[in-house]
Amino acid sequence: MAKCIINSDNEVLAIWEDDSLAPEDSVPCDRLPDPSTIADGPIGEPVNHHYTLVSGKLVITEAGTAYQRKQYARDREAEYPTIAELTVALYDTDDKSAVEAKRAAVKLKYPKP
Repeated sequence: MAKCIINSDNEVLAIWEDDSLAPEDSVPCDRLPDPSTIADGPIGEPVNHHYTLVSGKLVITEAGTAYQRKQYARDREAEYPTIAELTVALYDTDDKSAVEAKRAAVKLKYPKP
Protein backbone atom coordinates (compact mmCIF):
# COMPACT_ATOMS: atom_id res chain seq x y z
CA MET A 1 0.00 0.00 0.00
CA ALA A 2 1.20 3.53 -0.76
CA LYS A 3 2.07 5.98 2.02
CA CYS A 4 1.51 9.76 1.96
CA ILE A 5 2.70 12.79 3.85
CA ILE A 6 -0.12 15.28 4.32
CA ASN A 7 -0.33 18.80 5.71
CA SER A 8 -2.92 20.18 8.13
CA ASP A 9 -5.37 20.70 5.24
CA ASN A 10 -5.06 17.02 4.22
CA GLU A 11 -3.21 18.07 1.05
CA VAL A 12 -0.83 15.34 -0.07
CA LEU A 13 2.76 16.59 -0.06
CA ALA A 14 4.61 13.40 -1.02
CA ILE A 15 3.82 9.78 -1.84
CA TRP A 16 5.83 6.56 -1.52
CA GLU A 17 4.99 3.35 -3.35
CA ASP A 18 7.15 1.30 -0.99
CA ASP A 19 5.84 2.02 2.50
CA SER A 20 9.11 0.77 4.03
CA LEU A 21 10.82 3.85 2.52
CA ALA A 22 8.21 6.29 3.79
CA PRO A 23 8.88 8.44 6.89
CA GLU A 24 7.33 7.44 10.21
CA ASP A 25 4.78 10.27 10.10
CA SER A 26 3.35 9.12 6.76
CA VAL A 27 -0.19 7.80 6.50
CA PRO A 28 -1.70 5.07 4.29
CA CYS A 29 -3.06 6.12 0.87
CA ASP A 30 -5.38 3.94 -1.20
CA ARG A 31 -3.33 4.18 -4.41
CA LEU A 32 -0.57 5.87 -6.30
CA PRO A 33 -1.62 8.97 -8.24
CA ASP A 34 -1.82 9.27 -11.99
CA PRO A 35 1.77 10.22 -12.99
CA SER A 36 0.49 12.97 -15.28
CA THR A 37 -0.78 14.88 -12.23
CA ILE A 38 2.55 14.95 -10.40
CA ALA A 39 4.28 18.22 -11.11
CA ASP A 40 7.65 17.81 -9.47
CA GLY A 41 8.90 14.39 -10.32
CA PRO A 42 8.69 10.77 -9.31
CA ILE A 43 7.01 9.04 -6.41
CA GLY A 44 8.49 10.26 -3.12
CA GLU A 45 8.86 13.80 -4.47
CA PRO A 46 6.51 16.77 -3.86
CA VAL A 47 3.16 16.62 -5.65
CA ASN A 48 2.25 20.32 -5.24
CA HIS A 49 -1.08 19.81 -3.45
CA HIS A 50 -2.63 18.08 -6.44
CA TYR A 51 -4.33 15.57 -4.16
CA THR A 52 -6.09 15.62 -0.83
CA LEU A 53 -6.59 12.63 1.41
CA VAL A 54 -10.26 11.94 2.19
CA SER A 55 -10.96 8.90 4.38
CA GLY A 56 -7.67 7.37 3.25
CA LYS A 57 -8.43 7.89 -0.43
CA LEU A 58 -6.53 10.17 -2.80
CA VAL A 59 -8.83 12.74 -4.39
CA ILE A 60 -7.52 15.01 -7.13
CA THR A 61 -7.78 18.73 -6.33
CA GLU A 62 -8.71 21.59 -8.60
CA ALA A 63 -4.99 22.38 -8.94
CA GLY A 64 -4.31 18.80 -9.99
CA THR A 65 -7.06 18.90 -12.59
CA ALA A 66 -5.75 22.22 -13.93
CA TYR A 67 -2.25 20.74 -14.14
CA GLN A 68 -3.58 17.78 -16.14
CA ARG A 69 -5.44 20.08 -18.54
CA LYS A 70 -2.17 21.89 -19.38
CA GLN A 71 -0.19 18.72 -20.20
CA TYR A 72 -0.46 19.44 -23.92
CA ALA A 73 1.33 22.78 -23.40
CA ARG A 74 4.22 21.14 -21.52
CA ASP A 75 4.52 18.50 -24.24
CA ARG A 76 4.51 21.16 -26.97
CA GLU A 77 7.13 23.27 -25.22
CA ALA A 78 9.59 20.37 -25.20
CA GLU A 79 9.34 19.97 -28.99
CA TYR A 80 8.90 23.52 -30.27
CA PRO A 81 11.77 25.16 -32.19
CA THR A 82 14.54 26.61 -30.03
CA ILE A 83 15.17 30.33 -29.59
CA ALA A 84 18.21 29.96 -31.86
CA GLU A 85 16.07 28.38 -34.60
CA LEU A 86 13.50 31.15 -34.28
CA THR A 87 16.17 33.86 -34.44
CA VAL A 88 17.70 32.44 -37.62
CA ALA A 89 14.22 32.08 -39.13
CA LEU A 90 13.69 35.83 -38.78
CA TYR A 91 16.30 36.39 -41.50
CA ASP A 92 16.11 33.24 -43.64
CA THR A 93 12.95 32.39 -45.59
CA ASP A 94 13.78 28.68 -45.87
CA ASP A 95 14.42 28.44 -42.13
CA LYS A 96 11.18 30.29 -41.43
CA SER A 97 9.22 27.74 -43.48
CA ALA A 98 10.93 24.89 -41.60
CA VAL A 99 10.11 26.47 -38.22
CA GLU A 100 6.48 27.02 -39.21
CA ALA A 101 6.23 23.39 -40.36
CA LYS A 102 7.81 22.13 -37.11
CA ARG A 103 5.40 24.19 -34.99
CA ALA A 104 2.41 22.95 -37.00
CA ALA A 105 3.54 19.33 -36.59
CA VAL A 106 3.93 19.77 -32.81
CA LYS A 107 0.48 21.37 -32.52
CA LEU A 108 -1.01 18.49 -34.51
CA LYS A 109 0.79 15.94 -32.30
CA TYR A 110 -0.34 17.62 -29.05
CA PRO A 111 -3.76 19.23 -29.69
CA LYS A 112 -5.52 21.35 -27.11
CA PRO A 113 -8.08 19.28 -25.22
